[in-house]
Amino acid sequence: MQHLWETAGASDKLATSGLLHTESGEFWERFLIVGMPTGWHFILLAVLIFAAYMPAVNNGFISDDFIMLNWVEQWKGDITFLFRIFPDVFRITVYVVFRSLLALFGFHSEYFYTFAILIHLLNSILLYYLAKEATGSRELAFMSGALFAVYQNPQEAIMWLAAMADALAALFVLATLLLWGKELYLWAAACYIAGLFSKESAAAVLLLLPCLELFRIRRLTWRWQYLYLLVPTAAYLLLFAVTASDNYLLINGSYRFGLRGFAVLVVSAHRVMFPWFYLALITFLIVRKGRVPAETVAGVAWLVLTILPFIFLTYQLHLPSRHQYIASIGLAWAVASLLRQLGRPALVRAFVALFIVVNITYLWLKKDPQFEKRAAPTTQLMTEVRRHPAGSIYLIDFPLNPWMARMAVTMTGSRSEDLRFNAPPEPCADCLVLQWESRTGRYRVKIAPDLAALSVGAIP
Repeated sequence: MQHLWETAGASDKLATSGLLHTESGEFWERFLIVGMPTGWHFILLAVLIFAAYMPAVNNGFISDDFIMLNWVEQWKGDITFLFRIFPDVFRITVYVVFRSLLALFGFHSEYFYTFAILIHLLNSILLYYLAKEATGSRELAFMSGALFAVYQNPQEAIMWLAAMADALAALFVLATLLLWGKELYLWAAACYIAGLFSKESAAAVLLLLPCLELFRIRRLTWRWQYLYLLVPTAAYLLLFAVTASDNYLLINGSYRFGLRGFAVLVVSAHRVMFPWFYLALITFLIVRKGRVPAETVAGVAWLVLTILPFIFLTYQLHLPSRHQYIASIGLAWAVASLLRQLGRPALVRAFVALFIVVNITYLWLKKDPQFEKRAAPTTQLMTEVRRHPAGSIYLIDFPLNPWMARMAVTMTGSRSEDLRFNAPPEPCADCLVLQWESRTGRYRVKIAPDLAALSVGAIP
C-alpha cells in the first residue's frame, strides 16, 4: 500500500536517473542544496535560528509568564488546580513544560528561552521532512525550513514564554502529519491529542490532511482511520462547549462568533504574506511567465486553513504574532516553491539572502528591544530587590498586574507579603522604595527611612 506522502519523484531518484542535468537541476547543484548531506541542512537551520533568536535569551520573564509560573506553583500543591481554569486546561502541555523546566533549572528564564528556541529548531526540521515527503524535493524542503527558521512574523511564540503553546501546537501538528503519512495512525492520533491540549489551532489538522492528500494524489479518499482523529475531536469539542461558560476568553469577549471573522481572516492572511509572498510571486510571474506551482497553492491553502481557528477574535482585526506561527509554515512553503522554479541562481541567492538579513535584523533591532521593554518593570524590580535587601518594599506606579510584581519578588527569595503597592509613607527603618517612571522606563530608587521624599499615591 502506497504511503500518503510517498513520492516517486524524489530528488535522489531524479539524480540517479539523470534528470538533474536539466536547467533546474544544474541550478540546484550550483546552489549546493541537492548534494548537501541532510545533517548539514540541519546544522545550517540551527545556525540561522540561533542567529535570529539568541538576543531573547537574556530578556527575563514577561507579563503573563509570572501568572503562569504562579499557577504552576499552585498546581504542585493541587493536581486538579489547572483543570479548573478554562481555557488553560487546553494549554496543559505548556504548563507541563514550565513545571519541568522549573524542576530542572528553577527561576532562570534563560533555560526557558533556550527550550523555546530548540522547539522552533525542531519544528523547522519537521517542516523539512514534511515538505520533502510531500513533494520529493530536498531543495524545497531545505528552503522552506530555512525561511521559516528566520521569519519574524510569529516571533512571539519563541520570544515570549507564555506564547510557547503555539510552537508546541505546531510541533504536534507537524508530527501528526508526518506520522499519518507513514500510516502510523495511532501515534499520529496521540500527537494530535497532545496538539489539541497545546492550542486550539491544532484542530486544523482535520483540514490539512485532506489538503495535503489532494495536493499529493489529486483525490480525496475516506479512511476509517480518520476515526482516530474524529473521536478525540468530538470529545474535545464537547469539553470545550461544556466549559464555555467558565472560559475567561469567552466571558471577557475576546472571541465572539460573527461576520467580522471574514475580515480578520483576510487581514491576517495578508499580514502573514506581506511582503515576501507578494515579492516572490511577482518575481516568478516576471521571470517564468507560467502557471503558479501546485506546491505554492498548497502552501497558501495551509496558511489560510491554519488561521481559521482564531478568526473570531474581537480585540483587533488581525491575529497576534503568536497565532501566526503555524500559518507561517505555509508562507515559507509557498515562497520556497516559487523560488525553486525561477532557475536563476543569482536571483534566488539574492532573494534568500535579503529575506534572512531583513528578518534577523528586524528581530534584533525592533522586536527584541520591544520584549526587553515589556519585561523591564519586573526584571528591574528583581534586580533592585536583590541589590537592596529590605524588610519592606514599597512599589509605586507599577505599570502591570500587581500579581506579577508579587511573583517577581517571590522569585528573588523575598516574601511577597513584604511588598506594598502605593502605600502611604510611614516610619520604616529598612524600607526599599521603588517608583516606576514611565518616561525613562526605569525605577527611581529610594532607601528609607526618608519615605516622605517620594510622592506616594493612596491605595486604589
